[in-house]
Amino acid sequence: MDFRLLERDEIDDEKWDGCIEKSINETPLAYTSNLDIICTNWQGVVIDDYSLVIPLPIVKRLGYQLVQMPPEIQNFGAFYHNPKYDFNLELIFKKYLSKSFKFISYSFVYQNKLSSEGSRQRRTHYLFLGQPYEAIKCRYEARHRSNIKKFEKETLKIYEGKDPSELFRIRNKMSRSNSALKIGNQTRNLLSQLIHKTIKEGNGTLIYVEKDGEVISGGFFIKGRKRDVFLLSVSLKKGKEIKASFGVVDYYIKKMSGQDRILDLCGSDIEGIALFLRGFGAESVGYCQYERNNLPWFLKLVKRYNLYKKLKDILS
Repeated sequence: MDFRLLERDEIDDEKWDGCIEKSINETPLAYTSNLDIICTNWQGVVIDDYSLVIPLPIVKRLGYQLVQMPPEIQNFGAFYHNPKYDFNLELIFKKYLSKSFKFISYSFVYQNKLSSEGSRQRRTHYLFLGQPYEAIKCRYEARHRSNIKKFEKETLKIYEGKDPSELFRIRNKMSRSNSALKIGNQTRNLLSQLIHKTIKEGNGTLIYVEKDGEVISGGFFIKGRKRDVFLLSVSLKKGKEIKASFGVVDYYIKKMSGQDRILDLCGSDIEGIALFLRGFGAESVGYCQYERNNLPWFLKLVKRYNLYKKLKDILS
């Protein structure tokens, strides 16, 4: 096995993107042009001349390079089209990457499996879009069909937008009652760039729900060759009352139905969110989250309690 850990400027974009496109677990987030936006700094594992690639988002903290998932991104992973590389993931992360990085916090797409210490299973939700819309809708739970009917009876406008500013305005309002939903300025700017780019390319769909002249709910979906990702979802209290989020997801399913592709709804271990996503007929699948912390003991405490971020917030 020819293992290489490459800096961004050493990566052959055409070969990398070709590997992503052919891989059994392709995702739009792993193409170089999207990684360049999502990650302010990233490196790549390349095996056997781009037969397998792994994007590694890099952050620098107190003199160390750390592998850490970007905000709002659920997972990346190891991408390949030959199943023979399944067993190599343990070797890559335990033998090779642990020598280069003292801290790794990484999430894989569901096809990737790790059984080593430091890994745990999380849940997401996939919906196959290959059938006609009516056939997919028949598998919605009765509560979801009822909520969509309620949504459709409202006097409102649902449409595709190009400007994500309303999406972030709503998210900011939501964060006032739930600090976990706060998005920093840098993350907001990067996501805004991604939305503008993918919409221009025809690979992004930004859906808004408007009532009485006010946008009350929205969602952003990014399209790949085989897999679409439901990346962002927001809703004001008014939107929740009229079940606007049900309408947003249903709109996208209707738009993309009949195509041989998977919609990754980016599910959650939180039961309420999981119930919402399963109600569209989505399958709950596991994905692996891996963490390895070999930092000095005092930096382990910083990471464990997220003290660096808290200090940064206080001083900024």
